[in-house]
Amino acid sequence: LKEAALMFEKPKLILEKHYGKNHIVVARTLTSLSRAYDDKDDQEKRIMALRQALAIKCDFFGEDHPETAKARSNLGDCLRVNGMIKEALQNFERALPIILNFYGRNNVAYIYTLYDYALCLNAAGDYTQAQKALLETLSAAEQCHGVDSPHLTTYLKTIGALYAVQNQHHVAIRYLERAVQLWIRNAGDQHPDTAVAKWELATVIIQTQENLSMATKLIQEAQSVLVDCQDPKYRTVLNG
Repeated sequence: LKEAALMFEKPKLILEKHYGKNHIVVARTLTSLSRAYDDKDDQEKRIMALRQALAIKCDFFGEDHPETAKARSNLGDCLRVNGMIKEALQNFERALPIILNFYGRNNVAYIYTLYDYALCLNAAGDYTQAQKALLETLSAAEQCHGVDSPHLTTYLKTIGALYAVQNQHHVAIRYLERAVQLWIRNAGDQHPDTAVAKWELATVIIQTQENLSMATKLIQEAQSVLVDCQDPKYRTVLNG
């Protein structure tokens, strides 16, 4: 991981020397460098790189350009992950109208940015606005990808989790059930992602104290798939 960061740091120095520190080519290298810093979990350097990239793009393209807005969105998501919620929200709220105006509602650039903004609102504890943004994300994604696309599962599961944390378990179940059905339709009943979706649905069903036999069945089906799965991202479900 250290080598990955160095792979971009050296070209950055060369490009700065050749073009100057505020050239757009340097900004693009900084964005790549931020990903390498994320891989090695150096969040301070990651934030610094994204701030520099945004400053260069703002100077080069102007504040209202979609490239500047995407750079602002990248910074916003990084700030969110690092707990800097207020500044993250400010960046998303400046970026979203520009991205929407340029790309349109049913474009992945807008959908991804809106979803990240919803996660930021959720982290801020503004569940009402987070819910509104998530439902709009789902609606736009349905138009973009189709109502049977597995791309929708992330949004469905996040909406379900948001309703569950507000004790609206029966509403949450509707979204989580749809996520399970989409995974079955697109990946099959024995896929680890299907198993995880079943597990998450079961945990919410249990909270209702209703239909516990269905919850038990879902957990058993999930365990039968995940018990032999070596990928850590799936194993954590069993260990949680």
